[in-house]
Amino acid sequence: MGIAALQIDAGAHSTLTDAADQNGPAYSQIRGTLQRIRDAETDIHIVYRMREDGEGRIVFVVDAEDDADEVAHQATFTMMPAPS
Repeated sequence: MGIAALQIDAGAHSTLTDAADQNGPAYSQIRGTLQRIRDAETDIHIVYRMREDGEGRIVFVVDAEDDADEVAHQATFTMMPAPS
């Protein structure tokens, strides 16, 4: 999946900071890219982008999921990083 990351527009990704951004063009663009990556491989079923937020938590940024009941929404907290 490292090669897939190269297909993501880093500038657009950096603008996604709030759940309200899910309605914007940058989110739609990245989500479409993730969906194409997912759909191109038969062994891949879940594709998403995450990052560390300002409080050190790992949060979802964009999820390729089609099912509205299953999608991980922007800025949803998922875990704390492991201590170093």
